[in-house]
Amino acid sequence: MNLMPRNATLAEALYREIDKNDYLQEIYGDLLYNYSIKLFHTDKRLRDIPVKDALRFADLLSKSSYVPTADRDHLWGQEIAILLRLLYPEDESVKYYLESVLSAVGNYRGLMSKTIKGFRCEDILDTINKQEYVNPKDLLEHFWNMFVVDAFLANFDRHNGNWGFLYNNESNAFEIAPIFDCGSCLLPQADEKIIDKIMHDSNELNSRIFVFPNSIIKINDNKINYYNFLTSTTNQDCKDAVKRIVPRINLEKIYELIDEINDRPTKEKEFYRYYIKARYDMILKPALDFANIQEYFSKFFSKIHNFYNL
Repeated sequence: MNLMPRNATLAEALYREIDKNDYLQEIYGDLLYNYSIKLFHTDKRLRDIPVKDALRFADLLSKSSYVPTADRDHLWGQEIAILLRLLYPEDESVKYYLESVLSAVGNYRGLMSKTIKGFRCEDILDTINKQEYVNPKDLLEHFWNMFVVDAFLANFDRHNGNWGFLYNNESNAFEIAPIFDCGSCLLPQADEKIIDKIMHDSNELNSRIFVFPNSIIKINDNKINYYNFLTSTTNQDCKDAVKRIVPRINLEKIYELIDEINDRPTKEKEFYRYYIKARYDMILKPALDFANIQEYFSKFFSKIHNFYNL
């Protein structure tokens, strides 16, 4: 029995021998078997696939940060997600997870495929309004609060499988689930070389502030650019969320949390502090200024209209 070293990182604990996971190997083998039947049009019986578990494995593999196996894991995660897409073309969860996996590994050419549906903002907002699990107003507020925090943390993977509801069997009631699965925040694939570039080259930093990462959510088939959207949106619910969330952010407390992490290198902690401060100053502060100015002018013109009885 191979014991994990006591000082092993979480990434090593998760990914070091994931290829030896019997359940994962069984799912992968059954996916290949079923795809071969579909490809060669044979009359053999298809095997049952636990689609939800397969999607979770694909998602987990796509976020591997254990350097010795990361490339293998990323390819494997994409392969599982693509096989599921080919075998279950009408399954909405499969479509969503495929984009999430491709986004996590940086396969931007794959994301351009017309077979990727994406997460359209108008569809999400429409679903929020029509669902009957919780108060739509509360859920809408939660969604935009979450969007603002994701902008702050550079989350490129807040897909529809990364937030939802909790159900209480005893009370037969639903409630909004706490935030979970934030593994795609703060450039998780950045190695020491990239970190060094970002911290010492303003062009590298600006690229990772104003160009990417973007939200996985789309408007007009384009992923939302956090800076552009938050400093120009006409969506009042989003602007209200900015005014709720940004003033509550305490950078000093965040720095304290970062410093309390015991198993990360000092340089990595310095980078988190640096990058978080940059995103706060360069995205959230301008977004808050924009929201407040819009509110000021709205009230100003309202007074003019009232004065002249327009």
